Amino acid sequence: MAVNEVAGNIETHLCTYSLLKEWLVQNADAELIDIKYSADETEDMVLVIYRKEE
Repeated sequence: MAVNEVAGNIETHLCTYSLLKEWLVQNADAELIDIKYSADETEDMVLVIYRKEE
């Protein structure tokens, strides 16, 4: 990726931790950039940042 390339092809997906594996299987070809995890007493959430296919 060129340094000056715009981030127009970056996507995010927000889901619960329990649904993460299913999403990863369904999107096995996605180029993952980062995965962020957050939790409290009642919920756990995962934000997947990935490069969208062109």
